[in-house]
Amino acid sequence: MEGKELHQHVLGLDTPWPVRDVNLDLELQQIDIYVGHPSGTKFCCPECAQALWCYDHAPARKWRHLGSCRYKTILHASVPRVRCPEHGVKQVKVPRRRGVVASQ
Repeated sequence: MEGKELHQHVLGLDTPWPVRDVNLDLELQQIDIYVGHPSGTKFCCPECAQALWCYDHAPARKWRHLGSCRYKTILHASVPRVRCPEHGVKQVKVPRRRGVVASQ
């Protein structure tokens, strides 16, 4: 199992949130995990749950995970937004995972 697959499994991330890249910085003792989604993915409006195409992305965000062994672990993602005909442009809900301790 390669690094991306391993972290996908350990973090419990499901479709459409694949791990795109994993970087280990030995000097900082930090693992950076980059999560994305395939082009053409539909997401639900957080207000009414209507499935809509990705409109754009909110600025990139980071979340601190509890860690992997002795390494600080940071998740990175640009969260998609949808344009709902009823509710306007809304940021989609990101999967909540145990072990995520803070948004940065």
